[in-house]
Amino acid sequence: MLLRFKTPIAGSPDHKLADVELVFTSGMLAGLKLVGISLWTIKDGGLGITFPSRRYQQGGQVRFYSFLQGCGGQADNPVARLRSHIQGEFSRFQALGDQAYHQALVAWEQNGQDSGG
Repeated sequence: MLLRFKTPIAGSPDHKLADVELVFTSGMLAGLKLVGISLWTIKDGGLGITFPSRRYQQGGQVRFYSFLQGCGGQADNPVARLRSHIQGEFSRFQALGDQAYHQALVAWEQNGQDSGG
């Protein structure tokens, strides 16, 4: 799988850092991408990551149902593992710059490699 970072368009909230596409490069999901992942600066200065979700109300409270969930019975948390991977790749994206990072993605794709996972 590859991660593609897209810088926010004009009019996006100031604390939005990027939109992320999770591109599947092999297996049954090859040729598909998951969109709706966003990176945000949070109040303490850290990095927040949101995944696609649906808003609903229950008992008068607004809640969100995440479409990306781990399967039960796993020793580690796969969603936390993906968050960590996205954070690492975003750091690399920031260090290399938009153009250099995406050129590296093209090279990885051509060599049959991926950015992790």
